[in-house]
Amino acid sequence: MPLTSEDIERIESQPRRSPSRAIRAVIALSRVLGKIPSLRNYIGNTVGGTHGRIFKAWDLNDYERGAQIAIEALCRMRNHRSLLMPAMDHHNWWSIMQDGIVSADQLENADLWRQLVNLADQGPGPFEGYFVSYAYVRFSRWSWKAQMHSDAIRHAEVASRADQSWAEPEYLWGWYELANGSGMPLEHFTRAVEIDARVLSQIMNDVVVQRHQDLVRALHAKYPGVLHPS
Repeated sequence: MPLTSEDIERIESQPRRSPSRAIRAVIALSRVLGKIPSLRNYIGNTVGGTHGRIFKAWDLNDYERGAQIAIEALCRMRNHRSLLMPAMDHHNWWSIMQDGIVSADQLENADLWRQLVNLADQGPGPFEGYFVSYAYVRFSRWSWKAQMHSDAIRHAEVASRADQSWAEPEYLWGWYELANGSGMPLEHFTRAVEIDARVLSQIMNDVVVQRHQDLVRALHAKYPGVLHPS
């Protein structure tokens, strides 16, 4: 089953451990083998090698190169089926998509964004888990910034369905509907708060929300023990 935002948060809260002796040996061996041209190309096209090449591009502030490496890998791996660990194929593909999005976030390049969105829409299912949700949250924000409001809402909806343990997609969905003057923003904000109560202060401090005092009053009525009228 794909990881959710709860899984990611739990993993990230655990103490970091130093690499084991076995892991350090594998890293040392890969560095040696990487000096052989044919093996270097093979290693560079593996999932770990692809992440490594992207991270190296980031170190050089070459985010366009990082995005292109990700896009090439996503195209190459779209129909890949691992013989040893097929359950990891979904995770691997969407984690590389995340690298591509992080790269594109540093650039003002609409063509890169469109390529990533098109790849994601045709990406491997199921459309579940944090990495899928993360991708569509970023697509949603980009679409809204590009004045493609219907796409922004569609992407927020996909993100919400993908990871129902993450409040951000519901918050965005509600915010878009509030800004557009349509839909049911209170319902989405309520869902976001039920998922993660920490998002309530983010909602209440939002400038757009504060312009709609009827919504503010409704939130105060819903959470009287948490919010206090100013």
